[in-house]
Amino acid sequence: MRFYKFEGGSSMRDVEFGMKREEQQIDYSASRPLQSALPLPGTLTVPDALLIPLVSTLEEMILVQQEMLSLLQREKKLMIGGELDDLLRCLQEKENFLGRLRGLEQRRQAEIAPMARQWGGEDRPLTLKQLAQRVPEPFRGRLTDCHTRLEALTASIQELNQINGLLIDRIQERITALVGLLRHLSSTDPIYQPNGALQPFPSGGRAISQG
Repeated sequence: MRFYKFEGGSSMRDVEFGMKREEQQIDYSASRPLQSALPLPGTLTVPDALLIPLVSTLEEMILVQQEMLSLLQREKKLMIGGELDDLLRCLQEKENFLGRLRGLEQRRQAEIAPMARQWGGEDRPLTLKQLAQRVPEPFRGRLTDCHTRLEALTASIQELNQINGLLIDRIQERITALVGLLRHLSSTDPIYQPNGALQPFPSGGRAISQG
């Protein structure tokens, strides 16, 4: 695997791979099952004191994901423009957003825990969409809205992050080629082919002849 280094020894590919691993660890998809079960079909009686904090957390997750999407769009522009210093700062911001999402996901699970204990069992996992369908208004509408927006944001984030990853691969290839060219041009010993012509670029380590 090829890496290119920045000042201070940081590797953009190291940073980006770390981001991808962290993103995979955070499943902020709206379709992720909540660890609870449905005892009976129909409307569930859930105290407002349990639903209000959950809705608040979900709405905060929406805001953070919107900021994350804007950051990924800026990251793409910086990569296309070759603004590496700004890009490294952008990657650090991305890491901070991922940390916030991890914290929100932990809070969400803590808020779900009382419902899981109330309903009992894990044989029939309850998704956010299923929960929204089984609680009364106004929470039904608010949870449905959160589910729809989180699902759309998650899809957009995943798509844009994949595009940015492909751009990084192309940048790496260009930088690797440029570094090789600079090393060749800075060599003090010209390399010649057997017919006497100057070798334009070393070809993979096979000795030709010098002098």
